[in-house]
Amino acid sequence: MTKPTRRLITTAAALVALFLVSGCKMSPEEKAEKATSIATSKLDLDPTQEAEFQKLAQLAAADYKAMRGERKTMAAEIEKQILSEKADTTAIKSMLQAQSKKRDELTTKWVDLTAGFHSKLKPEQKQKALKLLKKFTDRWTDQDEK
Repeated sequence: MTKPTRRLITTAAALVALFLVSGCKMSPEEKAEKATSIATSKLDLDPTQEAEFQKLAQLAAADYKAMRGERKTMAAEIEKQILSEKADTTAIKSMLQAQSKKRDELTTKWVDLTAGFHSKLKPEQKQKALKLLKKFTDRWTDQDEK
């Protein structure tokens, strides 16, 4: 993997991390607002970058909300299957495949969107994003090792 590709993936992960770990009990909109606040202050975003990040955060909130509804539907179907005489593995596999396809589509979409934002960051902002990502990954690593 080339160095620019690694940096792009690192920045994408940092931006996603900002959104995902910014408060479990917050609504997606509140998470988007908090992620924008953190990115603005930690990465020293200029007003144009902040506006673009805010748009991305709002789009992420919308995607998250859409997936939440799909997860609830899937959970209800799984409950139904658990209570049935015999689970319909074909239906379960079909749901999981559809969810996996949607997740893959969102991953592709967000790598592209993040790459566009990443290209507009200054080198020092990319370094700050990397430090922020390391902070989050260290936290995750510590939790995984407990």
